Amino acid sequence: MMDSQRKIQSRMIKYIALLLALVGVLASVFNYVTFVRQHSRQTGKYIGQITDQVALNIEGYLQEIARLCLSPYYNSSVMKALEERTDNARDFLSRKRVIENYLEEVMTIPRSDIVSVHILVDEVFGVSRTYGEGIPSDYMDRWWYQEALAQPEYVFLPNDGKTFSILHQIRSIDEPEKVIGVIKVDANFSRIKDICDRIGLDDRSALRLEDREGNILYDNGTLTEGRSIVSSRTIAPMDWSISYSAAMAPLVGMARFNLLLNIALALGFMAIGTLISSLSIRKMLDPLYNTVGIMNRVKDGETSLRAEEDCTPEIAELNRTFNRMLDQMENMADKERRLITKAAQAEVLQKQAQFEALYHQIHPHFLFNTLNTIILLEKAGKSEETVKAVEQLSRILRGMVNSDKLITLREEMDICECYIQLQRLRHDRLQYEIHLGSDVDTGMLLPAMIVQPVVENCFIHAYRKKDEDIQLSVDVSVDGTDLLIEVSDNGDGIPAAMLSVLRQRLEEEGNEGIGLANIHKRLSLMYGPGYGMTIESEYGLGTIVTLRLPTGGL
Repeated sequence: MMDSQRKIQSRMIKYIALLLALVGVLASVFNYVTFVRQHSRQTGKYIGQITDQVALNIEGYLQEIARLCLSPYYNSSVMKALEERTDNARDFLSRKRVIENYLEEVMTIPRSDIVSVHILVDEVFGVSRTYGEGIPSDYMDRWWYQEALAQPEYVFLPNDGKTFSILHQIRSIDEPEKVIGVIKVDANFSRIKDICDRIGLDDRSALRLEDREGNILYDNGTLTEGRSIVSSRTIAPMDWSISYSAAMAPLVGMARFNLLLNIALALGFMAIGTLISSLSIRKMLDPLYNTVGIMNRVKDGETSLRAEEDCTPEIAELNRTFNRMLDQMENMADKERRLITKAAQAEVLQKQAQFEALYHQIHPHFLFNTLNTIILLEKAGKSEETVKAVEQLSRILRGMVNSDKLITLREEMDICECYIQLQRLRHDRLQYEIHLGSDVDTGMLLPAMIVQPVVENCFIHAYRKKDEDIQLSVDVSVDGTDLLIEVSDNGDGIPAAMLSVLRQRLEEEGNEGIGLANIHKRLSLMYGPGYGMTIESEYGLGTIVTLRLPTGGL
């Protein structure tokens, strides 16, 4: 009996030691692989953000240079001189003086990146900081001149790798359809180099900018050789390529040190665990009493326990039968838990489907009204207002698309203000205020398009006369653990009978219309009872619509 006990004890100690060693080594290797992957992913995400930011800054800089091409439109004397045609030498000199004086004023801008500015009409007028070949005599036959004349968009010209040019057609003020010439702005790479230098690279990272021909425009040349993580982007206007690289050697070296340390710790803990296990096994040699003890514990509610089957044949059959009974009980309990879980999931999925349906009903209404405003501006010949309106619409759409139905409070307020600005184009007597409390977290997430439709509803229903003063206020504050967004107006107000019907519609089930009821149901579905919309109004004095949602978000 003692020999049998010693054999059982010896086998159990060996198994435990091997198991602890295997678990420790596998855990260490898994930790190493996970560490390298996670940090590689984080590093890749980080350098991707840096690359995106540098590319965005360069694109913004190119757009900034491009806007210089529009400056002639702000000088009526220059536009008049550009449109004049004369064979008289004296008139020509006067005309040249007006245009080149204007170009000299452009060149006096305190920035060293602008090399030269030329206006190409029937003659070439230009000012340059350096002496060079300037504009070729056959410029009218060059592809860039022809392309600039033919299209209203900017033409970006890479040049020789040392400078780049931006061209844009000039149209007549009196006859907008008539193209009278081309303006050409030349710049060097000093500002672009400043943008690239601003990120502060070390000897473990590198940044390179190349043109479409593969010529290197910028390269800090500090990256050491070896494996690295690379992120690349294309700068669209010039078709340049920018890439940012980070060395992997420091990351891998640190991960290997952690691997060796974890393996050493695992082996040490294995020795300690084996010693403790050997002492414990001596108290577990009698399988019969062990089985009786397990049965008593199962009777007290510990149904996850199982009797040992690797024991004497007489007890093994009893333990197997007992374990099968426990398995059947556990399976029945698992089936019941799965049924309850499925029922709960079905309810959640149904609410999500209702939310999706309500969400997608709002967009067409908003988009139609905004596009209609832009069309009216264009028909009225207000080019600058049209451009600004398109930018505001683009900002709204970009916020909605990129936020994937959940956006920050700041983005929601920006969308709301862009919409009010668009409406302001049609309502000269519109005054508005957007106020955010000092304790409001503008980074909290909330459903997209819950404030703009309320403001839109004010324009549709609150103001019947086109010439009346419009005063709108959007106030965001914190009430305990809730966020309150109040939209108030000085419109006609809502009659008491109509207000009662409107409040009833907010609480009706299955209402599939668009408007305020949708917003209320979206908030109720997402946050539960107690959250949503309330409406207060006094006929003839105005209306206040309040949205309530938790400050903690979803």
